[in-house]
Amino acid sequence: MTSESEKESVAMALMTVVTMIFYFLPLLNGLAGGLAGGYKVGDLKGAAIAAIIPVILVSAFLAGLFIFTDQPVLGLYGREAGLLVIVLSDMGILAGAVLGGWLAEAGEQKGSVSGPDMIR
Repeated sequence: MTSESEKESVAMALMTVVTMIFYFLPLLNGLAGGLAGGYKVGDLKGAAIAAIIPVILVSAFLAGLFIFTDQPVLGLYGREAGLLVIVLSDMGILAGAVLGGWLAEAGEQKGSVSGPDMIR
């Protein structure tokens, strides 16, 4: 059996990797990553706490992506659009983590796990 800190570390890595793989889908990338990581943690509070580090890492990754490409996203408003993409991604991670933690708690209370068992 894994300890809580090990479970949260794996969940943070899962949130970060899934979110960065789907960086081109601003809200859905964070939602998918947060959902997988939150479900992995298994409870609502732990999922919300585990989402903090991926939010910081993904923000830095996307900011670097927009800074170093030298191509504006939407003409003159490139920086603002980049900031919007970062904010949407962060909101998705937090919302997905809370939703995944809530689904994991609901599945444990029922006695059956609904959803992919391979994540656990």
